[in-house]
Amino acid sequence: MHEQYGASEAEALIAALQNDQPQTSIRVNPLKAKAPEQLVDVPCNPVPWCNDGFHLQERPSFTTNPLFHAGCFYVQEASSMFLTHALRHLPLPAPHPTVLDLCAAPGGKSLSALSALPDALLVSNEINGKRASILCENIQKWGWSNCVVTNNAPKDFQAFPETFDLIITDVPCSGEGMFQKEEQAIEQWSMRFVEQTAALQRSILQDIWTCLKPGGFLIYSTCTFNHLEDEQNVQFITEQLGGRTIELPINSDWNILPGAIPATYHFMPHRVNGYGFFLCTIQKDGEWLPSERKKGKKEGKSRANVGKQPLQLKDWLKNKNDFAFMANDKDQSISAIAEHDKAMVEALQKHLRVKSAGIPLAYEKKGKYIPHPALALSVQLRQEAFPKCELGLEDALTFLRAEALHLPENTPKGYLLVTYQHVPLGFVNNIGTRANNLYPSEWRIRKC
Repeated sequence: MHEQYGASEAEALIAALQNDQPQTSIRVNPLKAKAPEQLVDVPCNPVPWCNDGFHLQERPSFTTNPLFHAGCFYVQEASSMFLTHALRHLPLPAPHPTVLDLCAAPGGKSLSALSALPDALLVSNEINGKRASILCENIQKWGWSNCVVTNNAPKDFQAFPETFDLIITDVPCSGEGMFQKEEQAIEQWSMRFVEQTAALQRSILQDIWTCLKPGGFLIYSTCTFNHLEDEQNVQFITEQLGGRTIELPINSDWNILPGAIPATYHFMPHRVNGYGFFLCTIQKDGEWLPSERKKGKKEGKSRANVGKQPLQLKDWLKNKNDFAFMANDKDQSISAIAEHDKAMVEALQKHLRVKSAGIPLAYEKKGKYIPHPALALSVQLRQEAFPKCELGLEDALTFLRAEALHLPENTPKGYLLVTYQHVPLGFVNNIGTRANNLYPSEWRIRKC
């Protein structure tokens, strides 16, 4: 750090890593909007580079906050929210760019992409199966319809040459920016580990570069400070793979440290209220050409399309005519996909391990349709399609523990949408003598 930044900058950084702890920060879901103080009940201050981001003056209990589980906000490190600023200043093609978040778990940057690019189709990928399940949960709770979650290695995307208008690569790194937060990051650090991760990052970039359209954009980021993993890999991309760095408008009050090469940005914990972070935007050489989105097949001509849906499934959605239906034979589930994304989603299902696509609507069981838990959290849910049952805090926590609820005698029978502060949490099936809780067991809260 002395060699890279000089004595005064390095000493200030080292002191911050040993002593300072950034404030907890959250990102508010703009389509489930409430004032941040209403969501967390503590004083909040804006994150300067992110309109939806807020620092919390104290850390509340998120586990016991039903609005957190409802996807009204996400706990995200403030420095990494700079991605939103980068995305909003990219001249991406309209109206429906195709975006890949390659190393997406646990999901913060994918949620940033959804918020910044609401008309894009986002493919949110994670190679690790367990982490991919966490990613899937966070995406489904956020509730936006324009996302596909996949569980694949970077090289698997070579089945999609020159397909993506934007690729976000928040690559695995040595984790120097996490020294304040994770003891393990300190314990695993060595110069050899830095060199190994830098080589891994270049391998990932080589695997994915052919998937980016000529003229498309790649956002390269790490949570580390050293030039080997940061600036030197940016130079590898521009010089060996072929691209140019893109300047972003920066407010001097943000106190971001310019990198050693133009258009690279370091977030240093002694300068900003956040952990360590590095980001650079690179445009691939060549001229961008639009790829026409093919229309999906007509209903009934493919198993991927469910031609004889009962009208009730369409009526569960606000903008029902904008969606096509797709079936998943593995778990007998049915999802709704935007019509203009259908052909791309079918191609993804053919070549990749797709964990979730669009809006999970229902499970089919013995000719009946059970509403999917993720449907309750979708911003496309037409809430009037289900009787509602408003819960207080204790009952809401009981529901989120996936335990049985005791409902009033006059509660309607059948599938009910349970809400907290009028925000949907999930479904129960009220059979009269009891209400079967349909909240997923893998999502249930265990400590509260």
